[in-house]
Amino acid sequence: MSERGTMEVGTLRSAAGGEPPTPPTPEPRPRRIGRRGIVAILVVVAVIVAAGTAFLTLGGAQPVAAHATEGASAVVQGSGGKSAVVKFAKNPKPGSTILAFVQTAEAITSVVDNGSTPTTFTRDAFTLAGRGAYVYRANDVTLPKSGPYKITVTVGAPSTIQANAIEFTNLVAGPPVDSSSRSGTGKAVITSPVKSTGDAVFFGGFSDDSTRAQQAITFSSAPAGFAQGWSTGNGASYWPAGTAHAIVTGPSRKAVSWKLGNKSGWGAVLAVYRAGAPDENATPPDTRITASPADRSKSRSARFEFGGSDTVTAAAKLTYECKLDSGPFGSCTSPQVYQGLVDGKHTFEVRAQNGAGKADPSPAAQTWVVASGKTAELLPDLGMGPINDFSLDTTTMPGHKLLRFNGTLANVGAGPFEVEGSRPWVNEPNMSTKQRVYQTTSDYRPVPSHAVMFYAGDGHQHWHIKDLEGAKLTDLQGNVVADTYIKTGFCASDNAVYDSSVPGTPKVKKYSGCGKNEPALTSIVVGISVGWGDWYPANVRYQWLDITKVPPGTYRVWAIADPNNDFLEANESNNETWTDIKIGKTVDIVDYGPHV
Repeated sequence: MSERGTMEVGTLRSAAGGEPPTPPTPEPRPRRIGRRGIVAILVVVAVIVAAGTAFLTLGGAQPVAAHATEGASAVVQGSGGKSAVVKFAKNPKPGSTILAFVQTAEAITSVVDNGSTPTTFTRDAFTLAGRGAYVYRANDVTLPKSGPYKITVTVGAPSTIQANAIEFTNLVAGPPVDSSSRSGTGKAVITSPVKSTGDAVFFGGFSDDSTRAQQAITFSSAPAGFAQGWSTGNGASYWPAGTAHAIVTGPSRKAVSWKLGNKSGWGAVLAVYRAGAPDENATPPDTRITASPADRSKSRSARFEFGGSDTVTAAAKLTYECKLDSGPFGSCTSPQVYQGLVDGKHTFEVRAQNGAGKADPSPAAQTWVVASGKTAELLPDLGMGPINDFSLDTTTMPGHKLLRFNGTLANVGAGPFEVEGSRPWVNEPNMSTKQRVYQTTSDYRPVPSHAVMFYAGDGHQHWHIKDLEGAKLTDLQGNVVADTYIKTGFCASDNAVYDSSVPGTPKVKKYSGCGKNEPALTSIVVGISVGWGDWYPANVRYQWLDITKVPPGTYRVWAIADPNNDFLEANESNNETWTDIKIGKTVDIVDYGPHV
């Protein structure tokens, strides 16, 4: 397991043992899945895993502003377990989008609902500061066949979890148009501002690390149009936290704030989601597949033809989105052709979209089997997740100012990133490495690497791959102003699911450690599974750049996966990410670069 700071509760994407059941596989022929309307739900999840006590609240519908409306809400608190359930007293509408705020300091392994087709939530914003604050989202949810709608939050170790969920309708499906995370110390909690380009819903929350029996929390953003969804100041049983949201008309730039009774470290997140304009074409279109491969094919390519119909938009003006296996929907036209498919079962889905932007809620789908008998390599694809948690440290090295930041090494490729280290005897300090490149036959090809592995007994007590990640600070013209990234060793392991939509993402972790407390090993295998990530919070040992001589100003922080190109990957162009920050007495996030 990678070295990380202690956390109280957590929510990442899905992790060990926490993925939802796989949706039923469609029959190998074109078929229709049941229609459901396009609605949106915003769920604020604030869960504290239950030791037997849970609280549920139901909020009434709020006044309508813009084109988004608020519906039911639910809250649950508990502690001492590894999962917690948010149960709705009134079920949301089918076809909704769920956004989840989760307070936790432990790694979240999954956030998933109990719909007839279970939906796994996507994380849209987070910070590990305070005691963890996360915003999650799930589009187009379904309802259970019977009983109440529930959302289950699972964490990696027994801990405290808090969650608050709110339903909204008429939100546009997809990620937020803007989001931010921020951390600080003191009595004033304020998020970094985010912008909307039109009618929208702003949603966010905070947590603090106060251990006082009671923390006074005053909500400060009602004049800015925000409503507080939920809060708790019970620092004895739970970590103080709160959520807020605002429904706005037209372009807006907003932040949300609270005032604490006692000074403490805090972390806050805020995201803004676009509201959909009303349209007269309330009926979504129908989609059909007109040509497709045989149920069992020897070809590693596939061609699909499709069409659609709508009550208002002419068939020739309909647009389409296609999806292969568990990948995301993307714009496409008929015919859609796929090349280089691996042997095994595949599922193609296509949905039409009318001129009002309404998509077919039940895509046409077909499943078929590729049986070519040919072997192909399944290369990993390493990249860095967003850098969105920063702090200044002047105590670790007296006389120095250190810029601390989080890091996430993710594998979004077709195959696992797996490395075998070995040495001839225990007196040799380093292990040489070979990368195991897997094939569609499940065999692997060993590829010698220039990277080495070493054992660190400085508080980590496990084996590391040297220079698996890199970092630097530049000015906005690209000139390096700080590159003393002391953390040179990394334990590649499955810490949590990074992106469950990557085809082949396993439900449980495979790589769980790096030989902790085993300095005498002569061989070891480490790695990162498909769709999983290796997470490093900002407070982990050596996770910093020395900026003692860097004056205040705006700079760009870079994080690089495999900076020396020691390992084979499917794509070398997506290994870097960056975040622009403003350094002063504190660190403020200015902008984000692309990331995997």
